[in-house]
Amino acid sequence: RLIYYLTCSDFLGSLVTLVQSLLLAYIDSEKCGVIGALKIFFFLMSAFWTCSLCFCLVASLVNNNQKIERYERVIGFISIVIPLAASVVPFALGAFRMNSQEEICWITTDSALETTVLRVVCFYGILWVIVIYNIISITRVGLFVREHAESIPYLRKWKLFYFYPLI
Repeated sequence: RLIYYLTCSDFLGSLVTLVQSLLLAYIDSEKCGVIGALKIFFFLMSAFWTCSLCFCLVASLVNNNQKIERYERVIGFISIVIPLAASVVPFALGAFRMNSQEEICWITTDSALETTVLRVVCFYGILWVIVIYNIISITRVGLFVREHAESIPYLRKWKLFYFYPLI
């Protein structure tokens, strides 16, 4: 199911980006706010689903937890609520504007400091935490597979998928 959710959020984020590029001439400040918030929501949600996949890999393989289904509601809640909050904050502040240099709806305010803080808090900072968590998780899985591949027969296949979640 996690891969399905990841695929859906990637698709919807890409669809919003496509709509933005097709309707670029017709986008006013209200539409820009909605498009910007939707892009942050779907792409952060996609990143959280990759984080969820890494969590499940570590829980089931490294920690030998065979009951990861019990975390599904918590994972779903976190993967939806944090991106939703991160997209609502700049939307509520009216911080989405058309960036004339790149022709995209993105967090842009009159103050450079405020723009930077909002971008870091509502997108880039969250994304970096997820990337770091994913790298640590995949490293743990890789070290576990390397250490136990010969003694546990089904782990030999895992060597092929070592870097898969990072892709």
